[in-house]
Amino acid sequence: PQYSNNQWRTYAWKLNSDLNYDTLYNHPLIYDSLCPHVIKSDTIPLDCAVIVGIADPAPNPGTGLLKVYPNPVRDILHIEIPDQLKVSTKNQLFSLTTLYHQWGSATLEVYGLFGNTVYTKEIHQTDKNIVIGVSDWPSGMYVVRLVYQGNLVASEKVIVKNGAW
Repeated sequence: PQYSNNQWRTYAWKLNSDLNYDTLYNHPLIYDSLCPHVIKSDTIPLDCAVIVGIADPAPNPGTGLLKVYPNPVRDILHIEIPDQLKVSTKNQLFSLTTLYHQWGSATLEVYGLFGNTVYTKEIHQTDKNIVIGVSDWPSGMYVVRLVYQGNLVASEKVIVKNGAW
């Protein structure tokens, strides 16, 4: 670790048993002869759910965003689900962004202006476009949220205009 400008920076390198850079070295290794337990390599398999990269989310700031249309809506609301889900964590010491390229299921929630739940549905990565009938909802503003593993990954506001608007 390195401390500068009131920030900690940690650098990690993956090395193999010959102390060369490691790429796909995924069999059990013993790093210390005094350690009685086998330490497994932490190389990520290529078909895993999380891919780590220093510039992964940066080139495309639209990654992980919901698309909600039309807005305002009267009858039918369309919600496009992103292919990747982006979870960001920030505190005083660091900020971390995890981009999930493969994910099983998430929860789509719609809340009214006063926090009342008006719609909830479990969705899967294969669900690309969700259609919701809103003609019987009261006019007003609603918040559409996508929650994955207890984390808010995306949200959008939508206005429902029914009746005499």
